[in-house]
Amino acid sequence: MDKFKTFPDKMACPCGSEKTYENCCKKKKFKYKINNTTLRKEIPMHKHLVPILKEIEKRFQEYYNRKPSKNDLIFTFAPLYNDDVLLRMTYSLRESELPEDKIYAFFKSNGLLPNEFNIDLISEKDLKEYQLLGDEYNKLIKSKKMNIVQYVMSTNIFIDNQINYVIEALTCALNDFIQRHIKSKTVLEYQMSSELDYCIFSALKTLKTIRSIQILKEHHMTECIYSLSRSIFENYMYICNIIIDSTMFSRKILPKVDEINYSFEIRPDGKINYNKVLNKQTGEKTTIKIDIYDLVKNLPYDSDRELYNVFYQTVCQYVHVNIMSAKSYYSVLDPYEEIDPSLIACLIVSVLMELLLFQISQHKDVKKEYKNDISFLCNNILTERLKNCLIMANSDPEHKNAILELLIKRIDNQLSDTIS
Repeated sequence: MDKFKTFPDKMACPCGSEKTYENCCKKKKFKYKINNTTLRKEIPMHKHLVPILKEIEKRFQEYYNRKPSKNDLIFTFAPLYNDDVLLRMTYSLRESELPEDKIYAFFKSNGLLPNEFNIDLISEKDLKEYQLLGDEYNKLIKSKKMNIVQYVMSTNIFIDNQINYVIEALTCALNDFIQRHIKSKTVLEYQMSSELDYCIFSALKTLKTIRSIQILKEHHMTECIYSLSRSIFENYMYICNIIIDSTMFSRKILPKVDEINYSFEIRPDGKINYNKVLNKQTGEKTTIKIDIYDLVKNLPYDSDRELYNVFYQTVCQYVHVNIMSAKSYYSVLDPYEEIDPSLIACLIVSVLMELLLFQISQHKDVKKEYKNDISFLCNNILTERLKNCLIMANSDPEHKNAILELLIKRIDNQLSDTIS
């Protein structure tokens, strides 16, 4: 039996408006009820919720072979971690072009969004606070003195615009590289046989990575962007080593795909040893394993090696099940006090892709005209845009990022070499 009773008319309204209940929330469609010192707020169920709840119950029974009990949460299948629902709703509201002051109030009020359909289910006090939050945003954004909200909003827009430009330029330049250098007219006939082939493969792999990053950026999947950025940095390290060591490709890479002259060693247990190949003509066995630390030694700049120690080791936490990355998965983002982390991740990987493109263009077999074209694109257009983004993104004293500082240093190294 329900022992809760209607809240007394003459008592102060539980919403905190300082009015009596009869002159405040009693006029709303929801009801406050009380049992001794326990307060309960009863909200009428919207008719559209009925089929949703039935579908949840049906799915629950299908998955677990039992009906949900009174101890099971109604929306147990909805995400609870990292304020995911609230954040995604915030991003969705921006896409719908709702005024930003209303979105700000929505986020800061933990999901309140008054409208003609629900206004009678929201207390007067909450409605007033929602309005005050909207006023707070307008005051902050119009202030003549820079504040965190102005900084975050303007920096997000600036970085997003620059990244979109850079990614489009990289896509065009990488496609252009393949068009100018591929031997086969038909991609299906393509075979790996030279260092230039490997550069073309690197360009194609980067193009596919760009597509993935654009999708992840749209859905704000920061950790997944970092996971992909590792492959870009590895690709960069391989290209650097191929350029520096004229024998690396033929000794360590080509034998893996040259099925005419090589085959992988078969261990006594019948399993393939992908670290050794057998020369079919001579019978000689060769170790083809490439140690990541050897690649680091041959990187052209000290800042590259620093990037390996800081950036590469960090992003590996997202690739592997590493407890060091747990904090970022559980952290709660305030989109008005911190630059969008997915934009920071996209900025970092965009710089790495620009470095990779430039390095590919430096290979001895790349056509001179393309080399000159990419030198202009990277050093006169892309690096300036990217460096400005890095500086802006790293201007928040509360969220300093060592990777951003290193990338600024790395860009300056490339520019210095070009000028000299």
